[in-house]
This record gives sequence, structure tokens and C-alpha cells, in this order.
Amino acid sequence: MALDLCERLARNLRVGALVVSLAEPSWMQDGDRMTVFIMPLLLGAAVDLHASTNCPSRDDVAGELARLAGLAPDPPPSESHETRLSAEFGWVGEGLSIVLRTPQGVAMAERTLAREGSCPDLAMAAAVVIAAWQGEMRADLGPELPASEGAPRPRQGIPGASISKLGPRPASPPVQARSWLWEVGAAILASREDDFGPGMAIDAQLGASPSGLAGRMGILASTGHALAVGPSPGRSLWSRAALDLGLRNRAWFGDSALDGHVDLEAGLIHLEGTGYSTNYVHTGFDLGLGAGIRGAWALGRLAPFIELDGSVWPGRKAVAVAGTNAEGALPRFELRAAAGVSFGRFR
Repeated sequence: MALDLCERLARNLRVGALVVSLAEPSWMQDGDRMTVFIMPLLLGAAVDLHASTNCPSRDDVAGELARLAGLAPDPPPSESHETRLSAEFGWVGEGLSIVLRTPQGVAMAERTLAREGSCPDLAMAAAVVIAAWQGEMRADLGPELPASEGAPRPRQGIPGASISKLGPRPASPPVQARSWLWEVGAAILASREDDFGPGMAIDAQLGASPSGLAGRMGILASTGHALAVGPSPGRSLWSRAALDLGLRNRAWFGDSALDGHVDLEAGLIHLEGTGYSTNYVHTGFDLGLGAGIRGAWALGRLAPFIELDGSVWPGRKAVAVAGTNAEGALPRFELRAAAGVSFGRFR
């Protein structure tokens, strides 16, 4: 075992006398010192990627790492049989956390990136962080990244080279890239006024990243509600379709989102009598205000959601029966519950 270890170490060194000094982190135990001391050299600074989010996805980060290094992307961890370091990344609150671990699961370095820019932008930023760690562990194996102005590039293969302790770095400046976010959704809904009525709704939203604000437009319609007016069995069946224009604000919690929206609504009322000796049909316009909340779960390009909203229609809309004193009024408040799915680019 010792001979094999020495042979592998010798193959990884380019010079005959390379002196490596490693500052011992506070978490290091006595039994782990030798393993951590030679681990980067034995593993060649190769890193497995583990993602707990799809924005950015593992494949996107692997592709950016391959582009930086000029190589083919690494296979997923399940396809690799060698023991390597691992880089784990996922959303923690409003930050993208990236953690570098040894094969024993010990954290060697950690970095948190701000939620700025699109998913491809975040994949590139994560790849740069991981590539920088690779370069610190093995400068001769890291990708050829441009050197910062005023700072000389490290010379490779020089005796006396050292590897310093990896630790948290200052947060990088926010990425200022902005991109358009859009989505189109459809839902079935249940409308509650004096009675329940099923319906359908579609909506479209457009906004700019990284802001949670977006403009929205929607169309909704429900089937007829019954209003008893006048002698039995006479009834008035009425329905309202509406066009919504408004604003939406969104907050993210990992891959889940919570929306709030307010709208100006233009409604079309359809009223039809039934059961009377003479039945009439009338239509009319109405203006109202709407507001609601929506919970959604982003699954790539799809986001199932549930929604609860309501509308207020000011003014009294009277319904009268010709030839009698019977009179009724349409409800001024409407409550709706909906379930549906959206398609688009969410962040």
C-alpha cells in the first residue's frame, strides 16, 4: 500500500523535489492530516459536481468548467469510479452556496454568490469559483484563466511551491446582467358569488431579471350563476368574463415562488332570463379591481401553481322582471380559487 501510494505521488509531481506546505485548518483531526496533506496531489484536483437546484443545473456548470479548461464535460458522479473531491451547490436563502468537500465529506472551502443574473450567468460564476479552487490546489492542472491586471501569473512546476489554506472569500461584486423573464399560464377555477361556478383563466407575464416586478395580463370567464327574481320558476342566469391588466411582485424561496398581484378589470356581463313567459337576453360592461396571491413550484420550464384571488365590482347592477315589482342585484364581490401550470423563463 505504501509503495503504491509513493508511485502515484511520484507520477503526479513534475519536479524531483516539490515542497508543499499546507496550513492546518481548525477542523483537522490528527488522523486526517496526512490524507488532506497529499489528497489534492493524488486526486489531481478533479471535482465531482452535485447540484440541489436546476438553476444553475449540474450540466450547465459542468459545461462551463469544460469550456474554461478546453475539455469534454465530466460525467455525472454515478459514472465515475475514482475517488475525487466534490463541489456541492444549491440555494440557501437568497444566496447560491458552493461548498468544496474531501471524499470523506469534510468541507475544505465555501463561497456564497448573490442571486443576480440569469441561470447561465450563475452557472458561469459557479464554474469560475470551482475552477479557481482547482487552480489553487494544482496550479498545473487548472484551466488557463486570464491573469488579473497587476498580478503576475503563478509559475508552474517550481520547487518550493506551496498550497495555502482554502477558506471563504469576499463576495464577488453583484452581476449586473439583466434578462427578460416571461411566462404564460392556464388554469381551471371555481368562482364563488351567491353560488359556485366553474371557469377557466389564462394569463401572461413579462418582467426583467433580477427584479421580482412584472406586468401581467389575463383573461378569465366563468359559467352562469343563478339569481332568483320574481315568481317561481323564473330565474336569471348571469356570467361575467373579464380582461385583467396589472402588476405582479414575486419572492423566491429556493425553487418555490410566492406572487402577489393587483389588477384593473374590464368585465363583460351576460344576463339571460329562464322560466318566465317571456325571456330576455342582455349584455353590459363593468369595471372592477382585482387582487390575489399565487404559490408556484419551478420545475425547469414548467411551474405548477395554485391561486386565490378576488374582484370588487363597484356600483349596483339591478335585475328586474318586466311587468312585476320583483327586483334583484348582481353581487359586488367575487372570490375565485384556481389551479394550473405556467410555461416560460422564470428567473
